[in-house]
Formats: sequence, structure tokens, C-alpha cells
Amino acid sequence: FGTLVFAVFMGVWVTLFLEFWKRRQAELEYEWDTVELQQEEQARPEYEARCTHVVINEITQEEERIPFTAWGKCIRIT
Repeated sequence: FGTLVFAVFMGVWVTLFLEFWKRRQAELEYEWDTVELQQEEQARPEYEARCTHVVINEITQEEERIPFTAWGKCIRIT
């Protein structure tokens, strides 16, 4: 019974915490005037130097550079 009560409590607490966190984040964005600020992340030069393989993105049909091949990824995973 204690586990059930704990699980229900944690579910409610997590939901309330996340919703209040989103609200606080929105308040701070408005207060600091960063609502429309969007930053694009720049790739690090070290990462770009390792990207030697070129693949075609299936969704955008654009060439993308990646640091590994499918075979290399399989070897790392195993």
C-alpha cells in the first residue's frame, strides 16, 4: 500500500513541479526580455575536424558531414 501511495504522490509532485517550473521560466524570459531570443548552436571546430564522412539527410535531402560511418558505429556499439 505504501508503494502505491508513494507512486501517486510522486506522479502528482512531478507534474506540479514541471508545470510551475515552466511558468517560472516563462516569467523570467518575459522579465529579462529574452522571449524571442533564439540562438543557433555553432559546431565546435574539433567536432568539424572529425567529420570526414558525407551522407545525405533522408528528410532534407541535404549533404551532412558526420564523424563516423554506419560500420564504425556498429563496432563502437558492440
